[in-house]
Amino acid sequence: MHSTQEKKKIVITGGHVTPALAFLEVIDKKIWDVYWIGEEKAVFGTKVKTLEYHIIPELGIPFYKITSAKLERRFILRSIFSFWKILAGFFQGFFILLKIKPD
Repeated sequence: MHSTQEKKKIVITGGHVTPALAFLEVIDKKIWDVYWIGEEKAVFGTKVKTLEYHIIPELGIPFYKITSAKLERRFILRSIFSFWKILAGFFQGFFILLKIKPD
């Protein structure tokens, strides 16, 4: 890679951290800048943080938080109120991608 050439940008989305960590071990960081889009909280209504929220920033990878809905196995009232999060997360992700402009 020529020194005046810009790095390419790649975005990884949250959820399953282990496969992403394996990918991050083999990617050439001289060629790629990595960005992460994920969720901060692991459990609805608590302060428990996701594994990705703890690990990814420690690796020096920019972490962008988005809102996401948690689907419950059984119908409960809070599931109804969490549907707005799907729309909110979509727009958050859309604007983050506009900002990063990944390859």
